[in-house]
Amino acid sequence: MTPTFDRETPRRTGYRAVAIAWGIALLIGSLQPIRPLGIHFGFVHHTAHLLCFGALAFFAAAGFGNPGRISLWPATGSFTLCFAIEFLQHLENHMPIEWHDLGDDAIGILAFSLLFWAVDRRTAAFTESPARSAQGKMGRLVTKLVRRIRTYSRIAGLSITGRFSKSPVVTPGSPVVSLTSYGKRIKTVHVVIESIARGKCQPSALILWLDDQAVFNNLPLPLRRLEKRGLQIRLARNDGPHKKYYPYLENCKVFRLPLVTADDDVLYPSDWLEGLMDAHRQRPDVVNCYRARVIELREQGFSKYEQWPMCESTEPSFLHFATGVSGVIYPPGLLIALKEAGRAFEHCCPKADDIWLHVQALRAGYKIRQFVPKPLHFLTLPGTQDVSLERSNAYGPDAGNNRQAMLTYNESDLDRLREAANFTVHALTR
Repeated sequence: MTPTFDRETPRRTGYRAVAIAWGIALLIGSLQPIRPLGIHFGFVHHTAHLLCFGALAFFAAAGFGNPGRISLWPATGSFTLCFAIEFLQHLENHMPIEWHDLGDDAIGILAFSLLFWAVDRRTAAFTESPARSAQGKMGRLVTKLVRRIRTYSRIAGLSITGRFSKSPVVTPGSPVVSLTSYGKRIKTVHVVIESIARGKCQPSALILWLDDQAVFNNLPLPLRRLEKRGLQIRLARNDGPHKKYYPYLENCKVFRLPLVTADDDVLYPSDWLEGLMDAHRQRPDVVNCYRARVIELREQGFSKYEQWPMCESTEPSFLHFATGVSGVIYPPGLLIALKEAGRAFEHCCPKADDIWLHVQALRAGYKIRQFVPKPLHFLTLPGTQDVSLERSNAYGPDAGNNRQAMLTYNESDLDRLREAANFTVHALTR
């Protein structure tokens, strides 16, 4: 059964850990005999109760709640803890239960639970363009703020894990994961790799390709730590975005495992690789991905790339165009075809690996399947989008994807896409 994923699902291990740690801290702190002078009663005391247990409810909802819905049991659990604390204080100090404190706790829990629900719904509604334009300015600011808080919280957790963890980053029998990095992104790519390594399923090989000899000879310390845990760091020629997969094809003689490609600026969720593996097991005859566009054709070729709508179907199609940012898994048969095609991409689409990978899938008979109902775009690393290949290809002055698509797809490819488009229209009108 295909797992259900949400764009920015709040159920993350980090939030659960924060909720548990915060609850323990409240329990220990509340039972200390010494209290700051003059704040046991008054505005500061009431505000502290409201904020402390409100924050607990917020983290509990983020870590244990159901996305998009009000979850009662995280709030109930938070209130149960605050009641237990008051009862233990009653036993410890032989004083009556302070019902006004329980009232403050309840108000904080209710308010922050509703706040999380509202923010979560805002975030879930944040899709590519139509929904985004429908949001008000304040809604977009709230969504951006929440995404930024989540991003930095995740980065902090992954950085701490990477600093002290000794556990391996690979497990035999899983797909190979390959990615590349360049420039200043090399200083932050270890966080991305750690997000993959901390997943429910680990790759059988995790490979980072670099094209800078100086950097390769003097790797940043976080990458050296990951290398000791099983990360493979290899030097390759500068093939641009094709460097994330093509050196692997050149260096591999027999393809027994599927290949997963990842980007160096995305924080992948814990179920990321597991989802791709499950999708491949269900449909090993197609290219499975988290995010795709739908190719739109004109009489003389393609409409503009930026006008291609996002995919909202889980049915495979030649018209679906996988975008590698959120992760794609390629079956071994297609890897063979890609290797046989060689370096022809250098002459037609040197900066558009997604185009080359799609046209080779089309020619080899592999349809593209977005196995989730809505396209997913995971959290991105701050500061890595100032030079974005995807953005320059789609919206840059040379409209890179449009130009490179014209050079890559031949008339036979276009005929096959037109045939797929006609079949789709016929199926919808039946």
